[in-house]
Amino acid sequence: MIEPDNERQERLLEMTQFLSRLVVFGIAFQVVTILLPATPGFQALYAELISRLLQPIGDAAHAGIQVSYNGIDYIISQDCLGWKSWFALSGLVASSFNRTPRWRVAGIAGGLAAVAVLNTVRVVSTVILADAGLGFDTLHTVTWRWGMTLSVLLLWVTWYTKGGSP
Repeated sequence: MIEPDNERQERLLEMTQFLSRLVVFGIAFQVVTILLPATPGFQALYAELISRLLQPIGDAAHAGIQVSYNGIDYIISQDCLGWKSWFALSGLVASSFNRTPRWRVAGIAGGLAAVAVLNTVRVVSTVILADAGLGFDTLHTVTWRWGMTLSVLLLWVTWYTKGGSP
């Protein structure tokens, strides 16, 4: 039972509610992961975008979901689209019920745009740095996987601290 005017208990309750909503969102994420349809059309469009962004820097082309850069082929998989990062950020924003609904919708929309830009920087820079001799696996698996995770967290903290309180 929460005692009236007990700020600590109120904050604990708020945190518990936030974490509960986040768990529900996580369960929804798992369902989406299982049911997500194939996305070769989106992957091919993204491969074309990545190829066009790489063309001023080196010899870049694309065919379907494959991007060739300076003679090396890269596959744009479904995970390259950045959907998991957007889903995670949306979950954090949507679970923050102590922010106005309008602020949450703005956070999700702005988050989609920010994640799309950051993800594109991630993919392009991974190709360029791998071409420069840095290890692709390290760049892709360690640096950028954790980099996107940190980016999502920082985007949420920034959004959360900017306002939108009821």
